[in-house]
Amino acid sequence: MDLQAVRYAAMVSDMRFEHIVDAFANHVAKHRPQEDIDARA
Repeated sequence: MDLQAVRYAAMVSDMRFEHIVDAFANHVAKHRPQEDIDARA
């Protein structure tokens, strides 16, 4: 069993949708700032 997947599932299991969107938006801003991606669209 992949323990990283279990840890990730445990981390996100109590996240609300808004928190997931914020986390994705932060990731995009940090790792792909040149791309025109709106995480809230």
